[in-house]
Amino acid sequence: MREIKFRAWNSIVMVYQDFPKGGLTNAEILKRFDNVMQFTGLLDKNGKEIYE
Repeated sequence: MREIKFRAWNSIVMVYQDFPKGGLTNAEILKRFDNVMQFTGLLDKNGKEIYE
């Protein structure tokens, strides 16, 4: 079973923020972040997690 993880882009401070499943409500996520992505369960050739 793959781990469910999310990250979101915050354009105000120009960084990605990782947070666990259930860490924020949907309304908080939509209000605070511009782009929310889910971990695909895959890693790139350098071992970095791939989100979509």
